[in-house]
Amino acid sequence: MADWQEVVVTTLDLKKDYELVDVISTTVATNTWKNTAKDLGLDISTGWLEQGTLDNLFSVVSAKLRSDATKLGANAIIGVQFEVGHDAKGFFVACFGTAVKY
Repeated sequence: MADWQEVVVTTLDLKKDYELVDVISTTVATNTWKNTAKDLGLDISTGWLEQGTLDNLFSVVSAKLRSDATKLGANAIIGVQFEVGHDAKGFFVACFGTAVKY
């Protein structure tokens, strides 16, 4: 299991002391999700990641946010919010939160 898979993601706060690291954000779109998934080592050849559904975009953007937090030395992301939109290229999911270390 990659280190980023251990990162805690919550829409709320943690019930423990932590150090603020940075505010982070990322976006994954219908036309970019496969490359992002491959970069994260997610297997998209079979199973749940075969299609570019909104659920898959959500899963990949969450994984990307965790990966970005790990690169900053964080092990949790608090106050996470997700935004879903649609443009000429298709759907996109953006997310942001505060990376922390506890």
